Amino acid sequence: MNGSMVAIVFRSDSAYTGTGFTLRFFSRGFKSDAEKSYKSEFRHISETHGAVDFNEEEGTYDILVIASSVARRLNGPTANPIGIDWKGGLFKKANDSCTYDTIRFYEPTIYSNGGWGLQAQFPNQTESTCEGVISILEEKEFFSSDSPTFLVIYKPVASGDSDDEETGKRFEFNYHTPFGGTLRGENGRISYKESQSYINGERCIWEIEIPHAASIAFYLERSGVEACCDFVTVTSESGLTEVRLSLTNRTTIISGSKARVRFSSDSSVTGTGFRLRYENSTDLVVQDNKCGGILRGDKGTLIYKRGIEYFNNEKCIYFLHSPQSTNITLQLVDDGFEVILVLMYDEDVDDIDDDDDFKACCDYLLVNTIDPITGTLRNDTVKINRAKRTHSFEESLLVLVFSSDGGTRGRGFSLKFSGTGNNSNPEYSYKLIHTFETEGTVSFPSSVWDRAANQSETKEIFVLAHSLSIVPGEDMSTMPTNISWTSGVFKKKNDSCDYGSVTFYTFPSQTGWTTEDQYPDANDTASCTDFITVPAKRNIWSANLTAFLVIYKPIEFEQIEENTTQFSFAFEKSAGCGGVYIANSGYISYKENGYYANNEECIFLVEVPSAETIAFNLEKNGFEVCCDYISISSVDAFTGIQAPAVIISANNQTATVKGPVAIVTFTSDDSVAKVGFRLQFRMGRQMSDDAPYSYHLAHLNQPRLNHYSYEAQPNQVAIVAFSPESHRRIWRGTGFNITSFRPQVNESCYSDSFLVYNAYGRINNTVSLAKSFTASNVVHDQTFISENTARNCTSLGDSQFNPCDSIENCIDTPIGNIFRTNSSSFVAIYSSVNATGSLRFRGVAFTSGSYIR
Repeated sequence: MNGSMVAIVFRSDSAYTGTGFTLRFFSRGFKSDAEKSYKSEFRHISETHGAVDFNEEEGTYDILVIASSVARRLNGPTANPIGIDWKGGLFKKANDSCTYDTIRFYEPTIYSNGGWGLQAQFPNQTESTCEGVISILEEKEFFSSDSPTFLVIYKPVASGDSDDEETGKRFEFNYHTPFGGTLRGENGRISYKESQSYINGERCIWEIEIPHAASIAFYLERSGVEACCDFVTVTSESGLTEVRLSLTNRTTIISGSKARVRFSSDSSVTGTGFRLRYENSTDLVVQDNKCGGILRGDKGTLIYKRGIEYFNNEKCIYFLHSPQSTNITLQLVDDGFEVILVLMYDEDVDDIDDDDDFKACCDYLLVNTIDPITGTLRNDTVKINRAKRTHSFEESLLVLVFSSDGGTRGRGFSLKFSGTGNNSNPEYSYKLIHTFETEGTVSFPSSVWDRAANQSETKEIFVLAHSLSIVPGEDMSTMPTNISWTSGVFKKKNDSCDYGSVTFYTFPSQTGWTTEDQYPDANDTASCTDFITVPAKRNIWSANLTAFLVIYKPIEFEQIEENTTQFSFAFEKSAGCGGVYIANSGYISYKENGYYANNEECIFLVEVPSAETIAFNLEKNGFEVCCDYISISSVDAFTGIQAPAVIISANNQTATVKGPVAIVTFTSDDSVAKVGFRLQFRMGRQMSDDAPYSYHLAHLNQPRLNHYSYEAQPNQVAIVAFSPESHRRIWRGTGFNITSFRPQVNESCYSDSFLVYNAYGRINNTVSLAKSFTASNVVHDQTFISENTARNCTSLGDSQFNPCDSIENCIDTPIGNIFRTNSSSFVAIYSSVNATGSLRFRGVAFTSGSYIR
């Protein structure tokens, strides 16, 4: 870079932070004699307010450079703009020319890769009259910088070249946080040019302080600012919360006793100003972007992604609990929900100016109440949106759900609530839990419910909600949450056949909640026994879009025995396509409340222990009749997948196959995509003898790279299936690399085997064998080959393989270990013979990977 003076600016954006830097500099070349006599001065400002002047008596300079930049602390507030007031100046003219002293003000350009923008200059072209000394009078607030960073360059005419012989002060300017000011008190208003036009490039800041306030509420009473480009912004003291107010987003509540209000205008169209009211708010304020939660209090505001675009298919569950109240009123203050523009036949688009021109559409809040007597959710769903902003409920607990559809995205909402009435002795009390976990187990009693063993409470109702925040790129409709019942023992109430009950609900549509299961059910309670045991049931149902609700209503005066679990259930977010199910009976529920995609190929492994046969029943489906279906195959040790497969479809809904393990594949074609299914499985006929093999099942779903290893024991069958998430598209099959294969051989020369199948899922070709491996593929010494030929085999030992410390790290690759399947999905089966031998590590390890289109 040419020159002996350089201005360097370090700039960071508003997205991510990093670590600092080290910059080395050095010079090259030599100045001429004329340049060496060039005299300059540099000043740096690091405060947000002060004054700068230049007095010629201080010395004579060829150039004066003044820079301002203020350090910002980590997580501190957004840097303040700087306003500059010109206090006056005298500018000399050079001899025999119309060149004057000049002073120029610059700020960094924002929308570029760097550089400086000239903002003001004295004297300007109209002021340069070439008639001697020019006096520039005081001008208040003539320039403001978006940040406390600016550059000033003063260039006087050369010494001795001026007609003016006067010395003294040449210029002066003040810099400060501009306009606005500091406002203190319990409440107040900011009225700024509300009846007159503001100008371009304004930067106004007001510091609001209400001592001892927990939060400050703001309401935009009036505004004429340009909607697209001029803004009234409220920021918390920490800078972590920042809200733009407008006629469609009038209110906000900022936590803390201090806040900042900023008005900024761009360089184009101007409008009239605004009036903003603020006041001390004692209300509860919940303002974060978590999808759901618990609010407890008599009044307050729930703020969710207001001014921020939310995702499609959000289902966020909130509990709103005002324990001492008998009535709760909700008011939707602000929202950016999806709407439809509705114009009258004689209305022009230019006349659109209020909510009457828009019809509430597809995103909304749904509210329900709980019946404390029955411990169930009432079917009293109320929709809150732009068409119905206010509603009152005669309850102390509300279940709220924010629901967005799969179409146009909107922006969030602000919901005020207030409880009234005084119920100092509520007949029922609630224990509330909200979980954001993708998987887990919930047991009762436990500390999770704030209920330990040996505690006996009356008329308590336990309510759990589950809703997940969406991760960008995830399609929640392809990854439901599966619920499995683990155990349950329910005691009968004295002198009646009433029992405590656990009820599960899912949230499928705008009509509200759907009851999925209740334990114990009517069949369980019909016998009226003292205790009812509800056995474990795997994958009893799936919560589409991950949202579900659980209510436990104990009987009165229920005594909890020490070290006793009354009930337990597990939940797990599905990988989206396939899985493992091990139970005497259960359900495979896949998108039963949502639409599947084209070209899905999902493999489910089902084991019913000790079952000679397994019975399947398609309880619910929305299949395309012609082309989408389920194929079911049985599995045998060593011989692998048995053909032909049984087909279940909309026209053929039952099947029975050989047990104890079945491979269930759901296949959709590339045309019409419809609603998923619910497939029941159960033991058909039990084995008369013990099963000759034990089974170990696994499912893989990561398309780019999967690692799998299995360390085998005698008489075991390991089955692993791969079917990727339904929104993945795999190109040209799946790559396979068997990194280790260490089989054993029995006295009859039968060997462990490893079979890999293409999984097509087609009616006439559900699977085909891709590769098979036995000991002959990996053991190459002549002794084994001779013994194998003579059918007089001995078991294998470590000496016939490479040394290793685990099956994952063994490098005993069989012949043909690297290959590619013809299908995206596959099933692999390792079967072990009954020999023990001296082989330390026995089994298989492989990696698989795919290319995503």
